[in-house]
Amino acid sequence: MALPVRWLRFFRSARVKHALAELCVLLLDEAANAVPRRATPTPAPTVPSLRLRYSVAEASRILGISRAKLYLRIQEGVIDKQKDGARTFITHHQIERYIEWCDQSQ
Repeated sequence: MALPVRWLRFFRSARVKHALAELCVLLLDEAANAVPRRATPTPAPTVPSLRLRYSVAEASRILGISRAKLYLRIQEGVIDKQKDGARTFITHHQIERYIEWCDQSQ
């Protein structure tokens, strides 16, 4: 794709070249001083303060499995769920029982 002639003249002007050079210097300085997005490693999933029940998302994080796998285990009857209206919870006892079940099945 060819640029129009007037644009080429514009990019050749000293002011534009100087402005582009300053912009490049600023961008390079910012890039050099930028903090990486993942500067700290993600902590390993641990059991938060001992609670009686956890949401499905929290339970899946604690167990280290996906939400889909957790729902599959619920459907298989390996983990019992606790309903509160539309929300589904997993009790702390069920999490411990599932971990023991995993140990026994290996």
